[in-house]
Amino acid sequence: MFFINQQYLIPAVYSVILALCFWHMNEHSIDVRKLGFVKEKALKYAFMGLLFAIPSGFLEYIILTPNPSSPFFEAKYLLRDTIYMVFFVGLAEEMLFRGLIFNDLKRIFGWKSALLGQGLIFGIMHMTWRSPLEIAFTFAAGLFLGYFYYRTKSLVGPISMHAVNNIMLVSILPYLYPSIAGWFL
Repeated sequence: MFFINQQYLIPAVYSVILALCFWHMNEHSIDVRKLGFVKEKALKYAFMGLLFAIPSGFLEYIILTPNPSSPFFEAKYLLRDTIYMVFFVGLAEEMLFRGLIFNDLKRIFGWKSALLGQGLIFGIMHMTWRSPLEIAFTFAAGLFLGYFYYRTKSLVGPISMHAVNNIMLVSILPYLYPSIAGWFL
């Protein structure tokens, strides 16, 4: 991974995660519809995810204040980051944590323990930011995303929320927030 151009790191890492998810699904005969890829109410759930993502993305930005993902705010970088966050990060993490881990834990321990377990693992996975507040935020986000998935039986809403939250976090707010903050300070 040390020799991969930084802009290709996300697709490289998340391609491995997606491959492992699909391998697990194949080994255990898990159908994509059973996992939560269903057409029924997909647009409604995607829109709900978008609505939840806006305040959560803003809150996570306040917690982390990450550097911009690119040197300038340009449409080509926003498009690249959108593709990365929807088709790699959002898809892979939601398949792994909500689709596979949550369902496996639910089968063994029941849905409430599964909700806590996948949220805890999701929070721990985000320790790379080295921020206790971020771990708490991602644990809470994992609980919310898990409950959203549990109630809807669809991954569409959680994927939408996760992707848009991350797009706001690294591709929009690092450029927009300093201007917004300047209005109020």
